[in-house]
Amino acid sequence: MVPRDASIAVYMMTNQPYGTLYIGVSSQFEARLIQHREGLRDGFTKS
Repeated sequence: MVPRDASIAVYMMTNQPYGTLYIGVSSQFEARLIQHREGLRDGFTKS
């Protein structure tokens, strides 16, 4: 559960070669951004 005073980020990202748009939500945006860029988690954005 996210603490009541925590910030929640809704973000949109795209990849330049294909223009695929990804929309996400995270309470730890900076960590999530690194996960996207480095392909650290399995799923849609890793491929």
